Amino acid sequence: MMPEKNEKQWKMKQSLYCNHLYITLQDDIMTIVDEYIITCIKNNKKPSGRKLHSFKEKGFKNSFSETELYSIAKNVEIPLCSTCNLKRVELRSVKMGFGKYCSKNCYKIALSKRNSETNKILNSQKAIKQKQNYINKNKEHILTAIEEYKNDQYSSIKVLSKKYNLKQNYVREELEKRNLLDSTRQKKVFLKNLNEKMSSVNAFLTDTDWVLDKQDIGYTTKMIADELGCSQNYVSCITRKLGIPFQNNKIRSSHELILSEYLLAQGYSIKNNDRSILEGKEIDIFFEDYNLGIEINGVFWHQYIDDKSDKNYHIKKTELAKNKGINLIHVYDFEITDERKLDIIKSIIDNKCGKNKKIYARSCEIKEINSNDYKNFLDQNHLKGSINSKIKIGLFYDCELVVS
Repeated sequence: MMPEKNEKQWKMKQSLYCNHLYITLQDDIMTIVDEYIITCIKNNKKPSGRKLHSFKEKGFKNSFSETELYSIAKNVEIPLCSTCNLKRVELRSVKMGFGKYCSKNCYKIALSKRNSETNKILNSQKAIKQKQNYINKNKEHILTAIEEYKNDQYSSIKVLSKKYNLKQNYVREELEKRNLLDSTRQKKVFLKNLNEKMSSVNAFLTDTDWVLDKQDIGYTTKMIADELGCSQNYVSCITRKLGIPFQNNKIRSSHELILSEYLLAQGYSIKNNDRSILEGKEIDIFFEDYNLGIEINGVFWHQYIDDKSDKNYHIKKTELAKNKGINLIHVYDFEITDERKLDIIKSIIDNKCGKNKKIYARSCEIKEINSNDYKNFLDQNHLKGSINSKIKIGLFYDCELVVS
């Protein structure tokens, strides 16, 4: 029996959207099973399994699915899947109502998105507790490492972390909190290590008699470099200062070779050591098709051996290239030997050549981001890495951080 309250409703023709079909309901197409299920749904009760079984034994069947009957009873449309927005969802239960997803696959997709948001919060809270416990446990060692970092301009986070058996990221964060993190420290340590390594090499190269003896027996700068275990560029620079000419082919540093091999493998057309464009000044790698130049600056000999009288040498070279319609990018040799920074350099080149996908700002959303996401994004996408900032804002495209 249908409830009296809605008796007139079921005598009328009703059209409800169920599973992509308009179903016209009349009393003559509603079976006793359908009426029973609808009555239960309206009373917010689950249909009895025994009663449904007894109907089945007597040969009665329901004309509509339980999902459709729920839609009819509640007079609501069956919603679309919240993930794919294409298919209709199924009924979870009479009390819980409709589900949110049309399939397990859509549920898994939604779950992964939810994990990137809700689970991040839970994980961050857990991480904060673990971090605090770790800092409290190793407080003395951390303070000692910070003090040593502060007093010794050549001590690096990596060395100190290894020395005191600490996690590098925690030491870095503690230094950032105290505004002691030195962004030029990596360069200083690199130069110190390089100076120590090159001290024995310089002893030979600055000995004019030794260099002349090598030249007399037919040595080239490459042969000298191989013998001393240094780069050919370095040997050539020193011998030029000594005024000793060597007849060699064009010199290409190992860092230039690494980058050139990648660019050629990607199908780029490049010229190496081009001096025909910038009034005799050399462009290490030149992309004629894109008017793009790459200048690889060796930290050690570019700034300390050549001792250029003009401190604005690189700026003037960049401006000269700009006047010629060339975009000149400067990178350091130690950035190429760093695998993470090399990937960033490759991405910058691909972007300058229009190889990367364009994302328009109108399609993005501005959101404030947490410190961990901010730091990780900058470390992975910027050559200079992360810096301290009170306000951290990111640009999101399709729920993915693309700019910070």
